[in-house]
Amino acid sequence: MLSFASPVAAFGFDVNALDIDWTMVLFDSLGNTIGSFVIANQPGQGLSGFGRRGYAGASSAVPVASVRIGNPGSHDWALIDNIAIAAVPEASSASVLGLALLGLGLRRARSRSRAAA
Repeated sequence: MLSFASPVAAFGFDVNALDIDWTMVLFDSLGNTIGSFVIANQPGQGLSGFGRRGYAGASSAVPVASVRIGNPGSHDWALIDNIAIAAVPEASSASVLGLALLGLGLRRARSRSRAAA
């Protein structure tokens, strides 16, 4: 299980050496399943072992708190590296920016009305 310190909107990673399909399950901060995806195996490329490489990732409108990647009942393994994430924008930051823009607009309107008088 891969858990993020703060929920994320999207993430991705390099994956290497998949001999079978793996499943990636996304969870919210309450442990509810958000979605499930299959990371397909990498046969038929003329490569074997560590030579098979790919990229997997997901994005979600619901913030992702943790991810389970694996294939229950299998002894296969994979290498995961270079994890990249996109943080969920904080609502408070957006509201502060909105209030600041509103305040600037009101100030400008007020100064125009004073100049016209």
